[in-house]
Amino acid sequence: MCIRDSVYTTPIIVLLLMGILYLILVFIASIQVIFKMKSKYGLYALVVIPVQHITYGMGFLYSFANSLCKSKGVSSSIVQN
Repeated sequence: MCIRDSVYTTPIIVLLLMGILYLILVFIASIQVIFKMKSKYGLYALVVIPVQHITYGMGFLYSFANSLCKSKGVSSSIVQN
């Protein structure tokens, strides 16, 4: 069995395309912020937007994992490790 047979390339391609689209949209939003603010502080949007999305996603996954552990009676310390 070849390694290539066990790898599903379609999800990888879809995730790459979605990631590229996300970066393009973040760049466009940052350009809009720069033009509206008319200062260099608009460049912070290039950093703030991805960080905001990542932390929101991590918080969502953390609360989802905790709710699964609590419903199964598993200690929440497992999620923290």
